[in-house]
Amino acid sequence: MKGIIGAVLGLLIGLFIFKISDKIIRYKCGKLDKEVPKPDIMSKMLKNVFILVHVSLYIATYLIMPLTKAIFVGLFITIAVIGTLVDIYIHIIPNETVLFLLGIGVVYRIVTEGLPSFMGSLLGLLLITGLFLGTGAIVYLMKGTIGVGAGDLKLAMAIALTLGYPGALYFLFGLAGAILGYLVLRYKSKTLVFGASFPMAGQIMTGFIVAFFFPYVI
Repeated sequence: MKGIIGAVLGLLIGLFIFKISDKIIRYKCGKLDKEVPKPDIMSKMLKNVFILVHVSLYIATYLIMPLTKAIFVGLFITIAVIGTLVDIYIHIIPNETVLFLLGIGVVYRIVTEGLPSFMGSLLGLLLITGLFLGTGAIVYLMKGTIGVGAGDLKLAMAIALTLGYPGALYFLFGLAGAILGYLVLRYKSKTLVFGASFPMAGQIMTGFIVAFFFPYVI
């Protein structure tokens, strides 16, 4: 029964992820005086893949997690997919998305773990911030550029507060796997350019969602 609920919610909400992302894209482009990208930048097949992933993750969430947690994680899945789509189209992680995720994340911590769990959130924040800033410093010394966008850092910080510790560690494992998978795909398709930048929201969001599933599969 829980799996059916997850499937229905995942599909109903999933049918609107492109409309929602389009509104966010148009809002940010208007605010930043940027040209709105053409909608055909992504193939219909790839759009269907995003919806399928959304539905599949909802089903898995409702099948293996307690109902209260599943409701929150389902919302995080939707935020993750929409945030990834926006970054693919305009290479921006909106502050509004980060703040919305952080707000839901704070409520999630209070409801599922209680106020004392914010000590773990602080530890997770220190871990993630230190790692991202350290990585940025290394890239700067090697290339003369930061290498980690401000939007990436802010998103990772909001995720760290949401996940706490050891969730932040699970996030790092998922992030590393997502980046490796992305690089392998780009290499096999002969589109990998060493030293080139690429939108990171998808990889960061993948690590975020993986962190919720990690304790259930290990």
